[in-house]
This record gives sequence, C-alpha cells and structure tokens, in this order.
Amino acid sequence: MSFKVYFEDGKGNAMDEDGLEPVQMEVDEEAYSLDDVTNYDLHMYLKLPEKEKR
Repeated sequence: MSFKVYFEDGKGNAMDEDGLEPVQMEVDEEAYSLDDVTNYDLHMYLKLPEKEKR
C-alpha cells in the first residue's frame, strides 16, 4: 500500500506530489469508528500488564 500526501493549491483543489488529483471514494465510517480504533486511554486501561523480564 503506497502512502500519498495531498496538498491544497490555494484555489480549493487537492493534488499529490505528482500533480494528480485524488480519486473520490465512499468510506464506511461506521464499520471502524475512528474514536474506537484510536482511543489511547481505553487501550491503556484494557491492556494487560507487561511481564517482568528476568
């Protein structure tokens, strides 16, 4: 999977480093809610304690 960075050209248009416009696609935001995936505090609360190294 390649990673692309997009920029805004000052006229409201988005383009990548090569000058290509992004492809529009539909994303199902309900399947993986960003808050559920990236909630660091909940992750740390549910995380099992690390085992001591001997």
